[in-house]
Amino acid sequence: MGYYVFGVDGLDAYLSGVLRPNSLVVFSGYPGSGKTTLASTVCFSNALRGSRCLYLSFFEDRDKLFDNMFRLGLDLRKVESEGLLRFVKLPIIRSVSELSGLLSNLVSEFRPDLIVLDSVNALLSSIPDADRAVLHNTIYELPRLINGLVVVIAELYGGNDDLRSIYYVADVVLVLSYRSEGGLVSRVLEVKKVRGGAVTISELPFTILGNVGLKVLVPPILEDLGMEGRELDLVCSGLRKVLDHIHLGWSVYVSYSPYFRPISLPLLATGLHVGNGLRGLVISYIYSGEVVERNFLRALRHYGVRGDIARDVVRKHFIFKSFNPYSYSVGELALRELSLIERHKPDTVIFQGVEVLSGVYPDRDYLRQLYNQINYLKHKGLLVIRSGGYINPQIHKWNTSLADVHIGYRIRRNDDKVTPEALIWRRNTPTPHILNQEDIDNCCKEMASIIQSKYVNTDLKT
Repeated sequence: MGYYVFGVDGLDAYLSGVLRPNSLVVFSGYPGSGKTTLASTVCFSNALRGSRCLYLSFFEDRDKLFDNMFRLGLDLRKVESEGLLRFVKLPIIRSVSELSGLLSNLVSEFRPDLIVLDSVNALLSSIPDADRAVLHNTIYELPRLINGLVVVIAELYGGNDDLRSIYYVADVVLVLSYRSEGGLVSRVLEVKKVRGGAVTISELPFTILGNVGLKVLVPPILEDLGMEGRELDLVCSGLRKVLDHIHLGWSVYVSYSPYFRPISLPLLATGLHVGNGLRGLVISYIYSGEVVERNFLRALRHYGVRGDIARDVVRKHFIFKSFNPYSYSVGELALRELSLIERHKPDTVIFQGVEVLSGVYPDRDYLRQLYNQINYLKHKGLLVIRSGGYINPQIHKWNTSLADVHIGYRIRRNDDKVTPEALIWRRNTPTPHILNQEDIDNCCKEMASIIQSKYVNTDLKT
C-alpha cells in the first residue's frame, strides 16, 4: 500500500504524502470539535481506494456513528458491506496484555491496512499508571504490526499530561478546535506536528457541512496561480474601446456610492455572460437570491429586453445565492462559499454588497480573507467580480489594489442636474478612462439588443 489520504481536498493538497505506511497519526481536540468526523473521513476515503479499515471504539454506537456520517456524505455501511470496514465496540480494558491480545486477534482476522482508535483516553483512564509506558509502546508499535496507518483520537479535557507521550511518538498531530469570534463559531485545524513534512501554515479554517463533510481552506500559493484563462469579449463597443478585453482568471472590482446602485450593472454582467457563453454564481450579502434575480430581470426589461427572454436568459446564465455574513465567522463564510462554487462549477463568481463585510470582520481578517479568496478563485480560472458601495476608504483601496480591472461609478453634479459616470481602469494601462451616462446607456442598449436578437424565437437549452 502506498500513501494514504485524508479524504479532505485542502488537507490532501497541503499535507500531501504525510500519511505513510507505519505512521501514527493523532487527531486531538475538545468534544464536538470534529475529531471523529475527520477520523471517519480518513477511514472511508481510504476504504474507497481499497484499504481495509478497522474502526475500534470504546463509546461510539455503530448505528449512531454510521447515521451521523451518512448525513455528511460518508456511506460507512457501503464500505462495510464490501468487506473494507469493520467496526468493533471494545469493552473496558484493564491491562496492556488484554489490549495486546485483543488487537492481535482482530488484526489476524481482518488484516487491516488502517486502524482508527476512538479514543485513547479510555485506555489512559482504565489502565494502571504503572503500565502507561508499556501502553504507549504498544500504541507506537501498532502501525508496524499492520504495516499500515493508525489514527488515534484523543480528547482534550482537564490535564493533558497523559497525551504528551502520545504526541511525542506520533508522526502527525492535528488539533481541532472551535472558538468564539464576535459571538460567531470559528473552527480551526492546527497542524501541531508533521514528521518529514514542510509546514508553513499552522492554522487552517475548517467547517463541517451536510452531505459534504469536512472542508478545509488552505491559502493558495502564488507560484501555483498559473496563466490567465481565455480571453473574453466585452460585447459592447464602449467597453471594448476602454478595456479592449478581459480574461477568465481575472478580478474585477466595481464600486459605487452607497446612495446610488447603478441599474446598468446587472445588464452589463448579463451581456458579458451571454456574449461569452458563461455561467455565473451570484452571491449577495445584502439581498436574498430571489431579490437579486428580480433586480437582474428589472434591469434587462429597463433596457428593452422582452420579459420572457429576460427570464430565460437570466435563469440560463446565473445561479443566485445569498449569505448573512453576521451569521458566520470569516473562515466559515469562506468555506461555505467555496462549497457552493465546487457544487455549481461556475465560470464566474459575482459577489454583491462586499462593503458589508468590512463592518462584520476586523480589518486584518477581512484583508487576509479578501486576498486568499481572490487568489484561490483566480487559481481555479474563474472570473471574480466584486461589487460594493464606497463606505470605507481603506477597504476600497484594498479591493482596488487586488483587482485587474476597477470600474468606479461616481456622481457628477452640474447645477441642479445629477448624472452618473464610470471611471474605468485596467491593469497595465497608463491612465483610466471615463464613460459618461450616455456612453453607459449606449453600451447597455447595445448589449440588450444582442441578447434580444440572440434569444428571440430560440428554444433555450438548459
